[in-house]
Amino acid sequence: MATLSKFDFKELLTGISTRARRPEDILSGIRAADLEGVIFPRFSDDEYTPFASGEAIHDGDHSGYLVLHRSTAQQISDGAGDSSDAPDYIYSVAEGDIDDFAAIKGAAGFFTNHPGKTTFSPVQSVSEGKSTIIAANIDYHESDEPVDLHFQTKSGGSRIVRTRKRWISTVDIDGREARVYEGDMVAMSGSRGLVFAGARVVAPSRIDTLYNLLTDAYLAAETEFGPASAWERLSDTAFFAAHREEIREIVASDEFRGFQSLIGFCHAQSPLRVYVNVHKTACVVRARLLASTLTFDGTGLSIDCNEAALGVGLLRDERMWIDPSDIDILRILFLGDDCTTKEHYDRIVRQYERRHGDRYYSIFSARPGAICVVRTLCMPFSKFLPDNFDIADFAARHGLDPAKTQSAFRRLSGEREVYHGCRGIRLFSIRPDLARLWLRTVLGALARANADGAAVKVRFLLATLTLPDEASRFIVTLEEVASSIFGSVKAAPIEGATTMLETGGAFICLESILRQRGHELGMVGGLIGSNDFTTACLNMNRSDAPRHLIPGYVEQGFFASSPFTHVQVSVVGRAMHEALQRSTRLALELDQQFIWGLAGELTTDWHSVQWLARFLAPAGLTYLSTSPETIIAALLASAATRYQRPEVSRAA
Repeated sequence: MATLSKFDFKELLTGISTRARRPEDILSGIRAADLEGVIFPRFSDDEYTPFASGEAIHDGDHSGYLVLHRSTAQQISDGAGDSSDAPDYIYSVAEGDIDDFAAIKGAAGFFTNHPGKTTFSPVQSVSEGKSTIIAANIDYHESDEPVDLHFQTKSGGSRIVRTRKRWISTVDIDGREARVYEGDMVAMSGSRGLVFAGARVVAPSRIDTLYNLLTDAYLAAETEFGPASAWERLSDTAFFAAHREEIREIVASDEFRGFQSLIGFCHAQSPLRVYVNVHKTACVVRARLLASTLTFDGTGLSIDCNEAALGVGLLRDERMWIDPSDIDILRILFLGDDCTTKEHYDRIVRQYERRHGDRYYSIFSARPGAICVVRTLCMPFSKFLPDNFDIADFAARHGLDPAKTQSAFRRLSGEREVYHGCRGIRLFSIRPDLARLWLRTVLGALARANADGAAVKVRFLLATLTLPDEASRFIVTLEEVASSIFGSVKAAPIEGATTMLETGGAFICLESILRQRGHELGMVGGLIGSNDFTTACLNMNRSDAPRHLIPGYVEQGFFASSPFTHVQVSVVGRAMHEALQRSTRLALELDQQFIWGLAGELTTDWHSVQWLARFLAPAGLTYLSTSPETIIAALLASAATRYQRPEVSRAA
């Protein structure tokens, strides 16, 4: 098999386009590091001495102003008449909750000193496609001294943010403290895990640029022509016209044509389908573009989608809540109808159905493909209502009864087991009113989108499922709500319910859970939540264990690496394999097919994906679900197992 003496990904892509090379030439030798500079932006200037270092968990190099508090990010955003003109910034906090989502969404990158890869803010950052670093060797500081921070917009304008002095510090190689203040320029490398003081020049990836431009063109078409017509009218937008030549040039390039040939080949060769995690419309759009053949001729841009290669493996409701006013609506629903008048609470319910329903309608209208798995709201109470939340101010701002709101807050706050607490199907089991409201909202949006031609079928994923009765009760509620919206369950575009495999109970009771059925709908498969299932198998808290326990186990040789970074084979991998075998045996007994996927941060790790493709795909794992920006890497890693010897795709 012909190979280059030095692996040059770009040259190989060009060679595929001109037929001088074959996709096998890439897949036989490619490693994760070879993707640098091809599908992610890269620093183009000389190497600098880093200010700090950490663990890289999501690729891409960026420069921007350092922002250390969400209030600073909010003031930057509030001053933006045009969001595209807003200053680029890098966001960094030690911990975060749902109020940090907007700051992360607006950032060019995110880093933290917290060592937990699967904790709240890093997961949101990866979900948003941001360059991400954890475990940075920095400390955070804040004083009461007021400061005015000056930020320059892309067009040269100025924004002033009034806040208090904040900075990060580290110790340099000479043992001296080094500082970077909020508002100073920094740069970060998501591939190398490095943070630099000062700006650096970034060379964009042409492939990444193309998909970003086309995604923005779709969103512009959605705004101008409506979700039902956005794909057909994408080329009619002013945004597309402004970037038409750049799009045409990239689509016609040998590099991109070779890239498309490689991706098409990988879809045919991969032991695992690679679907997308979704929390906003842009995620579906990018995934659909990646599953399409793009051409440019005299009639314009053509987008020919391979529907079989496209699917939403995990639609994450809890990651959709970005806007502060929307988050407050959800908080009132959590606190309950005792906190206010019936009229006020009913108005909040209607606002929820309208606003959240519009988000789902937009996502469904983007045409998510062969499979669409919608997960029950899976947000820990402590991330909506942290202990330091000003509940008195919240009650006053929203006209709630102060005493009853305080009482409800005391019931909900103080949750310490954040990730295995009251969320997902557990929340819906104790609050059936919220289960019905959520189902009514999602299915109402689905009915609207399908009436406009989207042709979407959904599966419902039951997060934190532990008991068969939880699944049974949800199916009863699902059939009731589906009948009310579609006239009958049979007329509803619902394939059934699926279990998350992330708790000990779900593993122990797997067969009983999969047997659950209503009159028309039943369980049709599951999704392994690799973050929480690793926690359940090893009894290691995914937030606390990365600080001391896991490094100690690595040092003592019990683990080769963190089990939240690479799949831990002897316990977690074994349990996954056993669950899939048990599901296959039950499917044969029932003459039924169960479809299984896997999601979580292991899907962003090259060696873990190769282990999953090699050992779990034959056992019944059908697909991986990962963030839009990591689809390419996961697909290449999976397909490469057909052309690389086992020692290359080693067990992690």
